[in-house]
Amino acid sequence: MLEVKVPGKLYLAGEYAVVEPGHKAVVMAIDKFIKIKISYSDIGQIHVDGKKPIQYYRKNKKIILEDEDQYYKYVLKAMEIAEEFLQAKGFNLEYYKLEIFSDLDSDQHKKYGLGSSGAVVVATIKAILQYFSYHYSKLDLFKLSALATILLNPKSSCGDLAASAYTGLIKYQSFSRLDILEKYKRTDILNIVEEDWEYLDIKKISIDKTLDVEVGWSGEEASTEKLVEKSRSKLDEAYMDKFLMKSDAIVENVSLALEEGNLDLLKAEIKENRDLLNGYAKATGFKYEIDKLKILIDTAVTVGYASKASGAGGGDCGIAIGLVENKKHLIEEWEKVGIINLDLKIFEE
Repeated sequence: MLEVKVPGKLYLAGEYAVVEPGHKAVVMAIDKFIKIKISYSDIGQIHVDGKKPIQYYRKNKKIILEDEDQYYKYVLKAMEIAEEFLQAKGFNLEYYKLEIFSDLDSDQHKKYGLGSSGAVVVATIKAILQYFSYHYSKLDLFKLSALATILLNPKSSCGDLAASAYTGLIKYQSFSRLDILEKYKRTDILNIVEEDWEYLDIKKISIDKTLDVEVGWSGEEASTEKLVEKSRSKLDEAYMDKFLMKSDAIVENVSLALEEGNLDLLKAEIKENRDLLNGYAKATGFKYEIDKLKILIDTAVTVGYASKASGAGGGDCGIAIGLVENKKHLIEEWEKVGIINLDLKIFEE
C-alpha cells in the first residue's frame, strides 16, 4: 500500500482576476490535507470518508462507476487523465483500490473553502503516478491536474491546483484554458504536458518570519463555481481591463510585502484588494462580504492585521496577516465576535 497527502489552499490576493488568462494571484498551501491510500485490487474500488465502497471498471478509456454519484466526478476525471497519460507512456494498468480521506471539511461535512475539489484531483493523480512508479515533476502534476479540472470546469483558474502541487506560498499566473482544451481535442496528452502553456507562470515566494497568517471561518459555505459563473456576465471590457490591471499590481505588491515583512505596505494593498473585490461584487450583483466576514475582517484590522475575505467570497474564510506577537490578541477578539479560528499554517514540502 502507498499513501500520499496533498494540502488544501487559501487565496491571499488576486481573486476573480486570476480567472482571466494571464492574470495573477497569491495562493498558499495549508496544513490540512486530502490523503489517499492506493493498493492492488482484483476489482477497481473507491472508498471515500465513511461512504460505502463503490466499484469502478474501465470502458473505452473511461472510468465507469457501478453506482453513479456526482460526489466522485473530480476523482473519476483525475483517474482518467492519470491513466491516459501513463498508457501513453507505455504502462500497463492493473486495477487498484483508492481510499480517500479529507481534513478539508468541518466535522459536520461543511466546506471551509480550502480547495477540496482541487486537492482531491491533485492527490488522486499523485497517488496513481507514484503507484505505477512514474517519476514526475511538480509541473507535470500541475498540468495533469489542471487538464482534469478544466475538462469539468473550464472557468477554473487552477490556482488551487498550483498550491496543492507545489505547496508553500505561490504567485500564480493563469493559463489559457480554452487553448489547452482545443489542443487536447487534436493532439496526444504527452504533447499537452510537455509543451509550454501560454501565460502559465508558477513562482514560489517566501514570507518573512515576523509575519503571522491567521484564518477565520464565517460559518457559511460558498460555491466558487457558481459565483465565478455568475459574476462575469454583467461587466464591460473597460471595467474589466481596469479591474485586472489593479488586481495584478496588488498581487505584485502583496508578494513583495510578504517577502520583506513590510506590514504597512501589506495593510494598504490588502485593503485595496478588499475594496476592489467589493466593488467588483457590487457591479455584478452579489455580496462578496457576508456580515460574518465583514465582522471577521473589521475585527482583525482593529487589532492591527491586514485582512480580507479569501476566495470567491459569499461565505467561507477570511485571512488576516499581522505580527506574530499579536496572534493571541487577534484570536481572543475573534472569539468575542463568534469567529472560528481554523489554526492553519502554510504547508511547505
